[in-house]
Amino acid sequence: MTPPIRSLPVLVRPLAGESAVGLLMRLANENGLSYPWLFERIAGGRHNPDNWGDAQWQTLADIMMLDVTELDEMRCRPVDDPHMRNVVTFLGTTVRRTYLTFDRMRVCPHCIAEGGVMREVWKLAHWTACIEHHTLLVDSCDCGRPLHIIRRGTDLDGPTGQCVCGKPFAAIATQPASEHALAATQWLVQLFGPRLTATAPRLWLDDRRLDPPFDGLSRTIAPDVVPFDIDDFDLPAIELPLAQTRPMHAIDALGIIELIGRVATTPSTADRPRKIRNLNLAGREGAIEPIDVTIPRIEAAMAVIAGWPTSWHEIVAQVAGRNPESGRETPVHLFATDMGRLVLDPYLGVDGYPITVLSDETRRWLEERGYRLKPQSVARSSGVAQRLLGVLPLRDIAKRLRGRIGPGVRRSYHQAIRELDRTDTSGMTDEQLADALLARVRELVEAVERHVSVNVIAETLCSRDRRTGGAVWVDPRLIQPVSIEMIANTRFKGDVFSLSDIEAMGERLAKAARRVRSDRIPNKFERYGDVAQETVSTLYTASDLIVDILSGEVPSVTTVKEPTLADLWIPRHAVEGLALAARVRAVVTADKFMTQTTIAEITRRLWGERHRELTKRMARLRDTSAVRFEESLDEKNDKVRYRTAIADCLREAEAMFGPTAIEGVDAVLKDIKRLGDRVAA
Repeated sequence: MTPPIRSLPVLVRPLAGESAVGLLMRLANENGLSYPWLFERIAGGRHNPDNWGDAQWQTLADIMMLDVTELDEMRCRPVDDPHMRNVVTFLGTTVRRTYLTFDRMRVCPHCIAEGGVMREVWKLAHWTACIEHHTLLVDSCDCGRPLHIIRRGTDLDGPTGQCVCGKPFAAIATQPASEHALAATQWLVQLFGPRLTATAPRLWLDDRRLDPPFDGLSRTIAPDVVPFDIDDFDLPAIELPLAQTRPMHAIDALGIIELIGRVATTPSTADRPRKIRNLNLAGREGAIEPIDVTIPRIEAAMAVIAGWPTSWHEIVAQVAGRNPESGRETPVHLFATDMGRLVLDPYLGVDGYPITVLSDETRRWLEERGYRLKPQSVARSSGVAQRLLGVLPLRDIAKRLRGRIGPGVRRSYHQAIRELDRTDTSGMTDEQLADALLARVRELVEAVERHVSVNVIAETLCSRDRRTGGAVWVDPRLIQPVSIEMIANTRFKGDVFSLSDIEAMGERLAKAARRVRSDRIPNKFERYGDVAQETVSTLYTASDLIVDILSGEVPSVTTVKEPTLADLWIPRHAVEGLALAARVRAVVTADKFMTQTTIAEITRRLWGERHRELTKRMARLRDTSAVRFEESLDEKNDKVRYRTAIADCLREAEAMFGPTAIEGVDAVLKDIKRLGDRVAA
């Protein structure tokens, strides 16, 4: 076990904007240590501080004789807020975790050469340029290797590190930054402040403001405004720092740059068709790309921002209609591609709404071309609604339905009004028209209540404690989604299911499972979840297992009256047999050629240790052409490798050992034998 360290002879203090890696490099260098050795003593080999827990940070604080809160600015901790998904703390504010590079290191070689600190802000994926030296950051050495946090065992060249090829980070070649890349960095300095980004104020205060609406993107005031201290500025006392009115949150700014950059740089040939709408993504997903991929997106985004809103309208026009098969009837049809969906449904901002500046401008572009994202108010556009306004308004309908004005009632009311507008109501009195409207609204509301989302399937049939897993029931043999043309049901973003179908399936599940007392559960029966986790695969799915339980192929017991899958107990050996039969059926149907090791593993599970006799006879079977095989030369080991047809091997094994006593497997073996007899005849 690596012994911990309690203290060091020379102590250093964290600098403003310094990264944890830079701090540890300085600490190791001042004490004549290698920083891999220091990492090992502090974190037990976890060389990336972004993966540290509270214990490792407390150890570092104790060694440096600091309060652990003094290290908060260089820590990335998850935000415990259900409304802030995938968000971490970063430089005094919060950002999406996917916007940080973490293990993919970026540096400015000129800053390092001048003795500057290793900056935490370089970790930000959208920070691609150094405004002090007007050069682009680098994430790889001249030799082509990516930069890594720990690459050397000794520290002979100072605290800033070097590549494995021996070149110091400070000596890596750089490229000049474009005007737009520098503008993006200046904008980000405004968000995080000059102190935490280790940026001299003189570099960004002149011409620092972007034009509206980019001086404030959120609908709401950001909850964690970057504070400014006059002592941080190298300015005369009479000159005030950047005003803090209507601040823009970092999450909004980064989402704007990311989305515009992606849409502007994705060619039509790479823009895939998409039929469904986005579920309002919180931001970019997936791994961080190399900086040479990010830079063109940043430059394109800032070019669009500089020409706003005309430049955004041009982008929208380029994306519109890329999927000709979808048509142009509605905005959803017009933007039926990946990039089109981002235009129509932008990322969520810090306030929980799609980023306003993008959605508002897209709406303006659509309205100029006759599209409407929301229908006009029914009360102002419908003759029936105006006629019944004093006779049967919506609130009275809600009262008669013994409910409140919720989304289902409102949508049902709007649809019923539209249907009556399309019919001839001139011969109806106001009372008759009101009765017809109420009857139709009641019918639509009942239809809404009879149809639910897949989450209800999960709660009703999978487990009462969770809202996931319902998709295993969506199968032609179990429950299928239903088509509902009524606009009143548009509250469902995914498939819609009939509540009666779900209730009927619950009754089938209760009938299939034998109810017993908790002390009478058979010995070899295990919980459904434990068995399914280890036996379900792509060849024998969870839906297959449920079908076998309902049919009685897999016996099940339960201790409750109305069981879900989580309440079932089933025999593992029965499920393993069915899963094995599905695997055998799949490889035989595909006529797979397999290695001797794989064949031995399958035959061992079917016939036990007797499978060794088949292995010993395999060479003779190949020589007599009893089995088909392929051979290849393993030049490295100077051996001939064989791959044999699994169907032929199973046929020979069945002839040697007899049936397997696994019903599904024996049926497949009989089919193989019949096929072989026909070929021989």
